[in-house]
Amino acid sequence: MSDPLSNFLVSRTGYCTQFATAFIMASRLKGIPARMAIGFLPGTFSTGSYTVRASDAHAWPELWFPDLGWTRFE
Repeated sequence: MSDPLSNFLVSRTGYCTQFATAFIMASRLKGIPARMAIGFLPGTFSTGSYTVRASDAHAWPELWFPDLGWTRFE
């Protein structure tokens, strides 16, 4: 398979962006508004401060529910 999303769905291996994209596409097919959020995990806490590295970059899907608003999924 040539496209990353199809490959992810078959192999079930990939990065957070492939997971989030698959979740968002499936949600939208069911009529649920969905978006991708991109940010960072908290990093490592040491001596009173956090160190956040490029390896802490992360993406996750958020779905809209009228009674809850945008809800994060992992």
